[in-house]
Amino acid sequence: MNVSWYDAISFCNLLSKECGLEECYTFDHKGSNVFCDWNAIGYRLPTDAEWQYACKAGSTGYRYGGIRDIA
Repeated sequence: MNVSWYDAISFCNLLSKECGLEECYTFDHKGSNVFCDWNAIGYRLPTDAEWQYACKAGSTGYRYGGIRDIA
């Protein structure tokens, strides 16, 4: 199963709407213009910085190696 980035942000908007929250993303379905309202209270994808912070899982640095060793 393949999920595109546009599928993911569409799902975020759908879930936000379903929960009575503000949609974070506005975009045309051609994919040429995507905007995120960072002040909206709704579901969105994490930023690169948020993703890196979460991946560190409370550690002080990055770990490199095979997935079985790190996970």
